[in-house]
This record gives sequence, structure tokens and C-alpha cells, in this order.
Amino acid sequence: MSHRDGTGSLPWIVVGGVVIGLAATGAAVWTVFRGTSTTLSNRSGTAAGPQAHDSIRSAAEAATADPEAPAAKPPVPAKVPQWVWSQAGGDAVVLRKTIEVPERLRATARFAIDNAGELLVNGQVVGENRDWSWANEVDLTPHLTVGTNEIRITARNEGGPAGAVAEIVLKDRTQATVLHEVTDASWVDDAGTPAKVLHALGEGPWGTISGFVTGDINRGITVPDGFTCELVAVIPRNLGSIVSLAAKTDGTLVGCGQYSGLLEIKPCPPGGDPAETVLTPIPAKITGAQGLVFRGDDLYAVVNGGDAQGLYRARDSDG
Repeated sequence: MSHRDGTGSLPWIVVGGVVIGLAATGAAVWTVFRGTSTTLSNRSGTAAGPQAHDSIRSAAEAATADPEAPAAKPPVPAKVPQWVWSQAGGDAVVLRKTIEVPERLRATARFAIDNAGELLVNGQVVGENRDWSWANEVDLTPHLTVGTNEIRITARNEGGPAGAVAEIVLKDRTQATVLHEVTDASWVDDAGTPAKVLHALGEGPWGTISGFVTGDINRGITVPDGFTCELVAVIPRNLGSIVSLAAKTDGTLVGCGQYSGLLEIKPCPPGGDPAETVLTPIPAKITGAQGLVFRGDDLYAVVNGGDAQGLYRARDSDG
């Protein structure tokens, strides 16, 4: 990583020999890096949609592809996870789905439950969720076997909207998706009754939640020839728009939401899956910072508004 102007401002960083520009545009974070030229345009004012996102990712993958790697398999169509619950209602439900695993594959699950619950594979608890606004990610690779596997969600509601949402992604060694399963009406309860579909991910009372990517948002982005732009993260609705962004010396980003505090963002690699980006709240008493910059290991934040306005310096006191 390099500080080009020596002031701690980072308009560009270098990671693994790839020049990357940083941008935070409202509810998303994007990277721009030198590679295959591409343009994301949304001239009609509607969401760019998964087709635009696929073209961006394809360009990014082409720019960073290993020429010695075996040819990738045809892509598996992406599905949109659905918030589901039991048709019978109630405050405690069990939903399950049987999947067939054709070979040893890398498997990842992401899930969230309103209000709490567990994810089980073949009867074994592999993860739990206690905050529906932050999806848990679990490595299922050691838990799945070749052949038939049962995925089960036990969910409990403690008042208000009830729902569970999940996706399971299986990839081969080329990182091609072989299987993409999501919560939908194909899941059943213990009585064998199909699940009730409530809302698609990103809709309903839950909105956008951390850990899932729901496709491109409404943006029109054009980059110079020789550069590629790709989506890195979609910011959960409850955090507000990202209004400032800075980079640490290890490439990790720190942002601040319009209505929230500091957020550590560990971005996916160029050409990677935005759902792999990790968002972690930073427990510093700074909110609504409109400017962030690192100087050495110190983070400086400018807050302009309210009784807390001023210039702040934050340090990591526990490593």
C-alpha cells in the first residue's frame, strides 16, 4: 500500500500489484482497478440489476484470471433468497431442505433469523444467529457429504415480524458456482408443508441486511478505458449511507454511516463475491463522521453537526 501524497490521504492503494481506487457511493462500496474496460450505465434511472452486475464481475474475473487454470463450468443461475416462515405461524418453527452434493466442494451458508435460531446440517448445529440485521456466514465444507444432505433451520420469534432467510453456495476449485440453494417455498416444515414465502431478500420490514448481496443498486458509473468497476459491498439499510471512507495500511477500509458509527470493511478480492466482504462495527463513540483519514495507525474523523462536531483522533487500543 502506498500513501501517494504523504499526507495520509489515500486516493489510490496498491494491493497485490493491482491499482485500486476507493469510492463510497451512498449505500454501496465500489472498487475501480486497472484491467478490462467496462461501463456500468443506468440511464433509465432503474436498478442496473443482476445482468449488469454479472457483466462487471465477468470483466473483473477476466482481468485477474489465471491463464493456467482449467476452463470454468457454465455459471449456475443465481437465485434470490426469500424470507420464509411456517404456514401455520407460531413463535417457533423448524424448516428443512434436502440437497444433493455431487462431489467434494467448498460450501458456504449465510443465514439470518428474526429473532433467533440455529442452522443444522445432517442433525448437527453448525451456526446460530441472534441478530437478523447481520447474517451469519458458516463454512459448510467439513459438514456436507457427497450425496444427500439435510439442511435445517430452527427459528424463534420474540414479537414483531417473524422470518428466516438463507442461502447455500457450493463452488468448485475454479470458484465456479455448482449449486445455489436459497430459502423459498421448496423448504418444508416437520409436517411436510411448504414454507410460506413472506418477502424477497431486501424487501419487506427487514430491508437490506449485512452479509447478503441483493444485486446492483441504482447507480450510473462510467470508468476510463483500461479500468474495471465492481461492487464490493451493499451497506445495510439500518446503517444509513456511507458518507466517508478511508484505508488502513493493510488494505482494510473504515467507513462511517450517515446515522451510525464507524464500520470496518474487509473487502472481497478483485473479481470476488461481494457477499464475502466482512462488515464489523467499531466500538468508538464517533457517529456521522463526514471525513476520515489515516495518518500512520491513527484515524482522524471530522464530525460536522450537533453538539459533537469537531476533529477526533481514534486509536486501536487492544490490537
